[in-house]
Amino acid sequence: MTTDWLHTLTKAGQAACNTTAISAAFCVSSTATQSSTFGVPDDTPFDVASLTKILCTTASLYHLVSNHAVSLEDRVAKYLPKFAQNGKKEVTIRALLGHRSGLPAWAPLFQAVLHHPTTRPLFEDPERPHTDEVRALAKRLILDQVMATSLQHKAGTRIYSDFGFMALGALIETVTNCSLDEWVQKTLFPLFSLPQMRFRPISKWTPSPTIPPTGWTRPREPAPGQEHLYQVTTPKRQQCPGQVDDDNAFALNGIAGHAGLFATAADVASFGDVLLRELDGQRHIGTPEVLKEMVSVDLVGQSPERGLGFDHATGPGSTAGSAMTEQSANPTFGHLGFTGCSLWINPERHLSVALLTNRVFPTRTNVHGIKAFRPHFHDTLIAHIESS
Repeated sequence: MTTDWLHTLTKAGQAACNTTAISAAFCVSSTATQSSTFGVPDDTPFDVASLTKILCTTASLYHLVSNHAVSLEDRVAKYLPKFAQNGKKEVTIRALLGHRSGLPAWAPLFQAVLHHPTTRPLFEDPERPHTDEVRALAKRLILDQVMATSLQHKAGTRIYSDFGFMALGALIETVTNCSLDEWVQKTLFPLFSLPQMRFRPISKWTPSPTIPPTGWTRPREPAPGQEHLYQVTTPKRQQCPGQVDDDNAFALNGIAGHAGLFATAADVASFGDVLLRELDGQRHIGTPEVLKEMVSVDLVGQSPERGLGFDHATGPGSTAGSAMTEQSANPTFGHLGFTGCSLWINPERHLSVALLTNRVFPTRTNVHGIKAFRPHFHDTLIAHIESS
């Protein structure tokens, strides 16, 4: 279902963001999800990048904590003994979800895979099939680095970290005794009635021309600010749409706790609506008490403000716009994705809004358009909803 104003707003966003594909969807008070898409068919999945952190990892832990499979206060090393290395023995699940464990933000861990003679072909020829043994070695090379990483910041300092969510992805696999993709496909996402949201393992990749491309090379060009960390030397240019953009997730066969999911805007918005119903007491995924704790402010006074796994829309510069950042007892929560995606959930209006793009194509330096459009999009959408 699409309204004319949403169609117009989304089309303007494609031009403003300078992106080849864009899709927007919202759901208010659990009514039918309304959506609009340009550049690709309506039901096209996008690489949602770090939205994986809430759609998969945070949602999994909400379910597992609610069912007493784990506790937020559990030490990560209880499930991943190697994680205790280099001062991380006391780090808890809560600390990783709150991005305040002291772990570094990011590193090009994939370089260990790129430089290993056995696993190098994964990056040199991503279109060719590779053995399970090669992919298992690549996963071990990545996760061994995560487990061995030292804390680089004082415990309690809020540093947004992919390391923590890669560790949480491995923890969920240990607790469920299941690969992360199988866990979400067979158990978690059916609870949300979202069977189309899924990881796309590189080992099962087939060309998907309708999925918006996110880059030309493997590894991808460095993101702005990361140019000093590595260089792309491959002359080979290929889009490989349907393969995860994130190189660390790519080295993990496209299945990780920090990135890797593909989803439609309608499904992402529906996910947010399910969480709102859970907060209202539905208890289909878990218990509202656990979810309320996870979406509430973690460590009041710590900046930037976050929940457990969830980001909060705060301040005049929020990507969620000004209307969603109005003071209330129930903060707007959600997350952004590097590829140009977002999900914001506003309990006061019982509103869930998804905006998906592939703004990283053809270049990751394409940042200014989406930064300007996101707040305008959300404020305009709310104005239309409240005037109707």
